[in-house]
Amino acid sequence: MTVRVEVIAVLERYDDAAWSALASRGLLRRARKDLERLTPEVVAEGPDMLEVVVGDATVSFGPAGPPAARCTCPAGATCQHVITAALWLVAADPAAGGEVQSVSPGDELLRMSAGELRAAAGAAAYRWAREFVEELPADRFRVVEGHHLVLSLTSPRVSFHVTGGGLAGVVADVKLPNVERYQVAVVLAYQRANGVELEPVRTRAGLDGALAARRAAVREAVERLACDTVQVGVAHLSESLRQRYETLAVSAQGAEYYRLASMLRGLTGEVERVLTRSARADEQALLEQLATTYALVTALGTLGDLPRLVGTARGRFEASGRLELVGLGAVPWRTASGHAGLTVVLWSESEQQFVTWTDSRPPGVPFDPRARYTAPGPWSGVLNPAALTGARVTLLNARITPSGRLSGTEATHATCTPLTTPNLRPITRWSDLPSPHPITPLADPDHPRPYAVLAPTTYGTPHFDQAHQHLTWPLTDTQGATLTLHLPYTPESHQAITHLESLPPPTPPTLLLVHLHPQSPQPITLITPTPPAADAAQPPEARDPKPAAQPPVGAVPPAASGHPASADAESPGAAGRAAVVDGGGRPAGTAPSADAESPGGMAIVSLHFGVVEGGGRAVVGGVSAVEQVGGVVVGFWEWLVGVGERGVGVGFEGELGRRVAGLRGVGLGVYPAEGVGAAGLLRALYLTMRVLREVQNVQDGVVGGD
Repeated sequence: MTVRVEVIAVLERYDDAAWSALASRGLLRRARKDLERLTPEVVAEGPDMLEVVVGDATVSFGPAGPPAARCTCPAGATCQHVITAALWLVAADPAAGGEVQSVSPGDELLRMSAGELRAAAGAAAYRWAREFVEELPADRFRVVEGHHLVLSLTSPRVSFHVTGGGLAGVVADVKLPNVERYQVAVVLAYQRANGVELEPVRTRAGLDGALAARRAAVREAVERLACDTVQVGVAHLSESLRQRYETLAVSAQGAEYYRLASMLRGLTGEVERVLTRSARADEQALLEQLATTYALVTALGTLGDLPRLVGTARGRFEASGRLELVGLGAVPWRTASGHAGLTVVLWSESEQQFVTWTDSRPPGVPFDPRARYTAPGPWSGVLNPAALTGARVTLLNARITPSGRLSGTEATHATCTPLTTPNLRPITRWSDLPSPHPITPLADPDHPRPYAVLAPTTYGTPHFDQAHQHLTWPLTDTQGATLTLHLPYTPESHQAITHLESLPPPTPPTLLLVHLHPQSPQPITLITPTPPAADAAQPPEARDPKPAAQPPVGAVPPAASGHPASADAESPGAAGRAAVVDGGGRPAGTAPSADAESPGGMAIVSLHFGVVEGGGRAVVGGVSAVEQVGGVVVGFWEWLVGVGERGVGVGFEGELGRRVAGLRGVGLGVYPAEGVGAAGLLRALYLTMRVLREVQNVQDGVVGGD
């Protein structure tokens, strides 16, 4: 068997996707044009080298194929001469590759030993890759077998085209720093997925002694501060306690406990609001945050400094190359602490998951989330966020976090094209709904984005609850179960609520995009498939939402309900019309062109960016999930909150033991048999929050129909 046969056997595995990953689409196009005017020639063939002349350049191939090929031109990397020579070799002797019974790329990866991987990438890269795979969940690694093997990671979002020829033949489709680490990682992940027992992780030297000591001191200080807080009661806080939280937040950041530092900053803000008697102060929320923080510190001390517990200094935006997405709508929002923003929700059909882009501002910075919808950006090639709704969006040079949050960097280029019917994977049974973000700090910080597309069999009539100031909307699934959506009233949600109350109940096959809020799902967008029509599809254009209508009758202004109105809330004005975009990105109601026949698409109704004329009522706040459940757990929760507000006093431990014994007696073995002082209260409160969350998911999420 000659080296020419071996080389051609490897080259035959390269398709356009593999060449584009190794070089670029542009070089591939230029190489094909070179073949139209040039005739390459084999000038030398040795036992392990094949030389091909292409124009004025000479390309040398070895058994490893294109990744290890060399060219006499000054390009340095894989150049168009290499691609031209490779395309010519395959075309000139197509039968040569069949002469060798070569090992498949997958079998080649399975045969790679730890020693071979260390020799190819280095000991440091192998050690990093082995630890990376140890923490890699199985659902974040995908294998696609086709013309060649494709191994994909979701963090970072990168695919490796495996064409053979050793580790050099594991080619990434985006540029990565220290790519050899990821090459080894996907090889190890592939071996693990195929039942190969990996070499045990070799523990490195522990943390730097000074850092380990700082972390231990921070954990001890946080535990002490949390216990001191509930010992005196959150109704009797002092400025000195607030200063201790603020100082510990800085200390945790310095100790590289990033998640803990973020939680302590949140607690500092909550304590400050209680001290200043702010309308946004919430002692119950403070207690729940405190219990969650205590649980995180306990986990750090018990389980060690796991990456998912330590967190990262900031969300890491990683190169993702090309992304194909579907724009489904946008949500303006404002938090109780004053942060405001706009979130655009998109769907990745290839990965079957949601991704988002958000623009936000901290308190005190003038920002109108609704106005941002039609302001320029976020990427070159797109007019504004409004143009993304109802369009198929292609992003080049995209950067994205592991949790699916897109960067607004100007280096990313967006192209919007007409949207034909996408595969949205709608949910037809409410029992299949994913859970919203869990409250436990042990949860994966890269939990999938909390959105879902629903396909109800029946849409109920939206109803305004005057007492609790929120809109409820019942939906029925294929099994007759009812899911009730809740949408609280804020200046940002006013138009969506008014629109829903004025809108006739939709009918199937209309779909609904919802945000899986921890309290209850909230509606975002109505999506209706449209039949094929004679229509020259045009790229999406900006759609300026009309001014907001007066707050509907019965709505309590935010300031009157204990939630101060934002300075940039919409001023009263004439009622507008719902922002509706058809599958071609054209505002609904405009005349289609008859120049071309377009396939069926989707009519997108973005509920938050338009108001239907007519009356309507809106809502502020919402019924606490705790108020919607009954039983002994709720009574226990109320008792814990009362003690936390007043302070831990004499007799607490005995009463806690009696109540926990009652809970364990009805089958709630999650509670420990005993608890001591303030620490026992925090543990019991955290566990009760978890139990109530599960009850809420049943009673607020899925209720069986008659």
